[in-house]
Amino acid sequence: MRDASAFLGAWPFVGVPATSIGELIAEYRTFGIDGAAFSPAEAVLQPEPMLANRRLFAQVADGASGAFRGVAVPILNPSLPGWDGHLAECLADGGALVRAVKIVSGYHDYALDLPAVDLLARRCLEQGLGLCVQVRMEDERMHHARMPVPRVDPAAVVALAKRHPHLPLLVCGSYMAELGAYRDSPNVWAELSFVESGFLLHDALGHMGADRLLVGTHTPIHMIAPNAAKPTEDRCDAAIVARLSGENFDRFFAPSPTAARPAR
Repeated sequence: MRDASAFLGAWPFVGVPATSIGELIAEYRTFGIDGAAFSPAEAVLQPEPMLANRRLFAQVADGASGAFRGVAVPILNPSLPGWDGHLAECLADGGALVRAVKIVSGYHDYALDLPAVDLLARRCLEQGLGLCVQVRMEDERMHHARMPVPRVDPAAVVALAKRHPHLPLLVCGSYMAELGAYRDSPNVWAELSFVESGFLLHDALGHMGADRLLVGTHTPIHMIAPNAAKPTEDRCDAAIVARLSGENFDRFFAPSPTAARPAR
């Protein structure tokens, strides 16, 4: 099993101290997780994301081994001047660890139709990278009273996907009720860390199918255990469980631009 959406560092609204990548990997192994895509939590709230991204690369490089596949997913803010230089630095410093980049437009206060977002999308496609769109960091009911941050509207993600139909987009933090919006967008994938229902897999698979859903934990903001259990919550064909648990992770975070991507 592999985790498509995890964070390193502290998130100030949950009161959980930063966990080292070694401690996190040890916890992952208790749940049979042998790989994860990490983003830097501090980059969401800091004025400029690169300090947190640089720490991310060092941490993931230290934690990566043959037995655990660590992927670095730096957070970029395309509304800032010089973001393209930040992308170049991420690719130079992160090297093969960087298989996607993530944007958090709600917290960084820009719309997905910003021209720089389209330019970033084109850069990602040129570099063989996926683009992750974090639509929320917390359930909106849990936001600090002075810091309500709206979710990213699924319609905006769909519009971005239509403008860049060959770019793999991973939606992070989607609710079950939002998955249906992506049904007819074949280049949009979703991870399951915020997806809940009484028949979780049955309902999620009905929205998007088995080839575009991935296990995600949203650790340390969410607990690993309940999210690691999601692929086996319903009775499901073993081949489908395998896709959700790891195969789709390996396809989205493919190790080279020529590695297998989903049919488009």
